[in-house]
Amino acid sequence: PTGQHRVRSYLSRGYYCVQVRRFLQYFDRSQILLLRNDELLSHHERTLGLVCEFLDIDCFSPYPASRIVLPTNKDAKLPKLSLGLTESLRSYFREDLLELHRLTGVCVQDWLG
Repeated sequence: PTGQHRVRSYLSRGYYCVQVRRFLQYFDRSQILLLRNDELLSHHERTLGLVCEFLDIDCFSPYPASRIVLPTNKDAKLPKLSLGLTESLRSYFREDLLELHRLTGVCVQDWLG
């Protein structure tokens, strides 16, 4: 919704299916490639290969590993969520995540616990 605080709108920004449906109002599903950030980080070359295939362009040489900037270990700086809060969030987003999977095929099982 309009007027949300960009930093403090955690819950509303977590509704991924809602966001994908907005894109689908303007773009055909075949024009959208959905990727999970963790896939890009853990399977960098494979994921970039999917992007090249989607864009129908030649794959480029792998970026030199020395030039890849990985995220800092945020877990070291942020407190862990309590089990209760984690379960509450999973419950809160459950239906949206299941719908996201049905609509797009994106795997969400690990997000659901």
